[in-house]
Amino acid sequence: MNKSAKIFSPKSYTGGNTAELIRGGKDFFSKLREMIDSAHSTIHIQNYILDDDETGRSICNVLKRASQRGVNVFMMLDAWGSRALSDEFIGSLKDSGINFRWFGKLITKRGFHIGRRLHHKIIVCDSHSSLVGGMNFANRYHGNDGRLPWLDFSVYSEGNISILLERVCQKFWKRNPLKKRFHFVKKKINTRDLSEKNSLLMRVRENDWMLRKFQVMASYRKAVMASNESLSIFGAYFLPGFRFLYRLRRAGQRGVKIRIVVPAKSDSNIGNTARNYIYSFLLRNNIELYEYTRTMLHAKVCVVDGAWSAIGSYDLNHLSAYSNVEANVEILDNDFASQFLREMDAVIKNDCRQVTIESYGKKLTILNRVRYWVAYHTIRLLFRISILLASKVEE
Repeated sequence: MNKSAKIFSPKSYTGGNTAELIRGGKDFFSKLREMIDSAHSTIHIQNYILDDDETGRSICNVLKRASQRGVNVFMMLDAWGSRALSDEFIGSLKDSGINFRWFGKLITKRGFHIGRRLHHKIIVCDSHSSLVGGMNFANRYHGNDGRLPWLDFSVYSEGNISILLERVCQKFWKRNPLKKRFHFVKKKINTRDLSEKNSLLMRVRENDWMLRKFQVMASYRKAVMASNESLSIFGAYFLPGFRFLYRLRRAGQRGVKIRIVVPAKSDSNIGNTARNYIYSFLLRNNIELYEYTRTMLHAKVCVVDGAWSAIGSYDLNHLSAYSNVEANVEILDNDFASQFLREMDAVIKNDCRQVTIESYGKKLTILNRVRYWVAYHTIRLLFRISILLASKVEE
């Protein structure tokens, strides 16, 4: 039995897939444009942020060309994450034939809705190829004007996993009965591909507290509890609850080598300050802690025992667990996980500084202790408020 089978039962995964690790920046956007230009029938694209900048306009122009050559393009954006887009910008998408829809309008007849955001980063073309990860469509993710792109990862896949991802997109598109309905063809899994020699086992995991789906949360918990050798996490907004932290401690006590990589600087100052509150717990329990210094780290990924990988939109915090709509792809394959670990190792070696008990202790003044405590409990309160303001209203 290979190492991967010891972590999760292969029965819950689907074969007939290929997977390629894609680093963010130009590599990601080149692959995305290639997918869109090659599409013949349908494109589903669901994302949190699309900016009206060079990168955002470039991707929209490629989508417009696809629509004008007869491809059915379905675009869903989160109404909060992409709130800066003008009516003229959205109008140009619709005029080109793109089927556009907002997820979670902020104000409806039922009230004001700030919680339950669509945090998906999913692109599926022709029920065959797909990209899933943490990438939004904006200059800071691409790297423009000589600036370094934010560090992120995605997985490009072909095969049955793309059919499953397309079903997720179709489900959210069809949910509002008041809007124009489309007759989507529910493509069947190609069973002939399941036993191919180079076929990877993959699955889609969703998290949507309002619909009582906790699949990604459950996967992370199980991954920590089942780990035997190593556990590596890159977390853009790493702020888990103490139950998860206690699981990490127990894994460390079993001898698992645990590495947590977080951004040295973040686009969320309060989140960055709050994270310092849990540094002491991590370091006291022999968990290796690193800060990525080259630019902003935006990845949300995990590799366990060089066998199991998770890539997607899910952050290890209460907002992803209990408010946002999230989607991850999991790969049960030793070769893919080993390649991913090598990429992680290179990032840690070349672009990170290690946080030690000594270095952390030097900045742990009384004032900073108070700042960390206040920020941690403030952000936890804000998370809870967002959950209270969440709504099942999507449009």
